[in-house]
Amino acid sequence: MSSMLKTILVSVVLLTGFSNNCSGQNSKDSFPSETQWTFPQFFFDLDSDSIRNNCTMLLDLIAKDILKHDSFTMEVGVHTDERFSEEYSTCLSCKRAEALRRYLILRGIPPNAIVAKGYNDTDPVIHNAQTEEEHQQNRRVTIRFLPLEP
Repeated sequence: MSSMLKTILVSVVLLTGFSNNCSGQNSKDSFPSETQWTFPQFFFDLDSDSIRNNCTMLLDLIAKDILKHDSFTMEVGVHTDERFSEEYSTCLSCKRAEALRRYLILRGIPPNAIVAKGYNDTDPVIHNAQTEEEHQQNRRVTIRFLPLEP
């Protein structure tokens, strides 16, 4: 991972609670299949699937770093909280995941290497969230690297 991206991600860790669950990454290698990056859902405003302008630099750096690797298949997943109807949350999470997918494709990620997945509220970090802080932890974006098919 580039030093600039590490610096930005450290800033994001401190400001937003980003967690990076990856290890052993080297340029020009494929990502280990267990690699997952989790971001709080600061990419979007409430009830919107438009990516916030202040998040594009981070997404650009993520795309640039990903493209240093020869082969990968990735899933962009969006999770919502459980305060809205299942139908509404599913639609919103799918639209947000697709918006992120389109943005990363425009930054050079091959379309066949990226899948968009809206998870709705099916995999909460905190079950039966009660406070706004708990709901915020459930609203998140994940970038997960999948095993490459032979």
